[in-house]
Amino acid sequence: MASLLPAWLLQTVLVLVELAFGGVPLGGGAGGVLLGVLGLGLIELLRMIIYLIFAVVLVSAVLSWVSPHSPAAPVFHSLAAPFLRPFRRVVPTISGVDLSPLVLLLVLQIVLMVLGGMRGGFVPLLTGL
Repeated sequence: MASLLPAWLLQTVLVLVELAFGGVPLGGGAGGVLLGVLGLGLIELLRMIIYLIFAVVLVSAVLSWVSPHSPAAPVFHSLAAPFLRPFRRVVPTISGVDLSPLVLLLVLQIVLMVLGGMRGGFVPLLTGL
């Protein structure tokens, strides 16, 4: 948990740099701009974590189909297992094919869309409109 705070602060700085170089007019009050930048930093951190989970699950699924005896396969399977476990309880295997990675990737994509919509909610705080 302690490593998330520096990651959030770094992501917040990256959002601030992106806004500064992007020419976004920061017309809101100081509190609104601070809250907007911190919120955008949190959303961007969540998006980065979800993309990382997405990549691990995708690589794990591809390795299980293409090269299940690869030396890297156990590493990716153990990293993806905690995220796939709840879906494996619900989604049955069809002819020996585990579809839980597909369902998880679909859910992660929906969460990314929701987070993308939430990003727009912070624009009024930044611009004061």
